[in-house]
Amino acid sequence: LQTLLYHDTTEDDDVPSVSKAGGHFSDDVESIALTDNIRSDDTTTLRKYLSPTFVVKDLKKRGINHVMVEGGPATARTFLEERAVDRAILIRAPFCFQKPLESFISEESLTNAGLEKIGTSTCDGDSVEYWSRPNLPWPTEDLSEWP
Repeated sequence: LQTLLYHDTTEDDDVPSVSKAGGHFSDDVESIALTDNIRSDDTTTLRKYLSPTFVVKDLKKRGINHVMVEGGPATARTFLEERAVDRAILIRAPFCFQKPLESFISEESLTNAGLEKIGTSTCDGDSVEYWSRPNLPWPTEDLSEWP
């Protein structure tokens, strides 16, 4: 099993550098540096970022058709904004944090990404929502059995 590590080449003191030459990786890890992806953020400044569209296209060229992306709200929003999501499972736990961090992921953002809610369930007290592109069948008949 090979691991692909996509990363930008931002030179920032707060971000550790990624370097295969530095001996941090074994032979089964391929480091893929992205140097020319630029976009505007909310403050209209330009910054480098990892384009989900680029990553998905690169994986497809490598024969990889299914990927699970785990990350925080910023990662999820970026994939949704670029419509690089075919299916999504949202799990909401019933607790409140003293200083909650808003995800800004809503039914509207999922719908704008081309997804529709196809079902809900509960698991150990958590609320689970299943979202998919229209006409894309879920891999299992029982939604909760996948992945």
